[in-house]
Amino acid sequence: MGQGTVLFNNHNAGLVMVGSTPSRPVGAGLGGVQLAYALAGYGTPWVAVSPYSAQGRIMEANPNWFLSPVIGSFTAPGIFDGGTLELWRVPENHPIDYVVFAWTGRSPTFDTALISGGAVGISEMFTTFTGTAGNPVNIADTFGGMTITLIPEPSAATLALLGTGVLFRVRWSRRR
Repeated sequence: MGQGTVLFNNHNAGLVMVGSTPSRPVGAGLGGVQLAYALAGYGTPWVAVSPYSAQGRIMEANPNWFLSPVIGSFTAPGIFDGGTLELWRVPENHPIDYVVFAWTGRSPTFDTALISGGAVGISEMFTTFTGTAGNPVNIADTFGGMTITLIPEPSAATLALLGTGVLFRVRWSRRR
């Protein structure tokens, strides 16, 4: 029995968008995507962790999930094409659950995009079947798209409140 395969791409009905309101497709030639997958129905639900966590930490929270190789930049606005992926430890014609990691910028990985302050995100979980070596299943048929966002920075009010707290703490400790 062979390994299960998928055609790792998307189409206009499942774009990768960046920003909040209004969002726009990730620019062509930028960012990257990576597939995380697990056998469906084997007690391996995806555990949502903050998308602003390191990928290793996210995967630690999701044992029995595997990562595909990183797929380079978007081929068209919001569109990626990772070609055929052979999924390790997944048989042909078997259901899988999957999520997509995506990021913008010139970073080669999710973690470097996270460190450099690029927009990052993880899709919702979707389910599909795998295909055979000569007939991969296209995940574009089940991928509903996603929106990735910049790492949120604290607001001016939060920083002012934090600064005021530090100032009072320093002054209080000097009075002792």
